[in-house]
Amino acid sequence: MAISSTAILFGSLIFDAISNIATGNAAKKQAEFQAQAIRQQTGLQAQVTEEQAAREREIAKAEEDDFRRNQARVFGEKRAAFGASGVRLDTGSPILAAFDFALETELQASRIRSGGQTVSSRLKQQADLIRLAGLTDSSLLSAAGKNAQLMGFFRAGSSLLSGAGTNFS
Repeated sequence: MAISSTAILFGSLIFDAISNIATGNAAKKQAEFQAQAIRQQTGLQAQVTEEQAAREREIAKAEEDDFRRNQARVFGEKRAAFGASGVRLDTGSPILAAFDFALETELQASRIRSGGQTVSSRLKQQADLIRLAGLTDSSLLSAAGKNAQLMGFFRAGSSLLSGAGTNFS
């Protein structure tokens, strides 16, 4: 039994339509895979950046504590030196000097803490931006995949309609 040219043509049109749909579906799957990979990668990058932010806060706290201990030791040495030289520590200039030393110590300790918090905040903002960029990129890839799938359906329909119109009219 011979296969008619119409049957061959119809089979070719169906094969072309199925091929276009499969190509669109494959493009969508690939885009979804890439989108998921981007979400995972940027999520990990953001997590690492947030961990760096936490470490910066810890480092600043430790440096602040070390500075305060060091200054307390220095102040103790100054008090001992004043006491050894016979200077009264409860009146006049020694009280003012001690007060000034304490204020300066507190100011420097606050600057150390503030510096660590500034770096930490900057890193936290960077982590948020990394996450946002990942979501944006993955959303764009997902949309491109859906568009590719839709184009596959359109190409399939176009192929069927143009083939039918040309050969069956």
